[in-house]
Amino acid sequence: MAGTTGVETATVYEYLGVLMDNSLTFKQQFDKVYKKGVSRVKLLAHIRSTISTHVAESIYMSMIRPILLYCMHPLLLGFDTTMNRFQKVHDRAFKVVFGSKTINKWISLESRCNRLAILDV
Repeated sequence: MAGTTGVETATVYEYLGVLMDNSLTFKQQFDKVYKKGVSRVKLLAHIRSTISTHVAESIYMSMIRPILLYCMHPLLLGFDTTMNRFQKVHDRAFKVVFGSKTINKWISLESRCNRLAILDV
């Protein structure tokens, strides 16, 4: 047939910053987000002694937590091991911001994802 073209296949496709694989496991997306979150928490830990607690918390809330949650709440709720990995990054950031002796007052990522899922409906 004249004018027809085939459909190009790919093992991974990136759309709006989200990596989708051909089996929809989102493993590459989870790994990318996890690595980015860990590296930013390490950077925050590196500068933590030079900034106030308020500034450190603001940096986490504006530059790290959004990475962990962008387009992730519907996905994270179905993958306990991935949620646990992301929660560890969240908990590590809390320790960097407030110190290891402070009780974590931040809402868990799972609770935040549940709230976001409700808002999406």
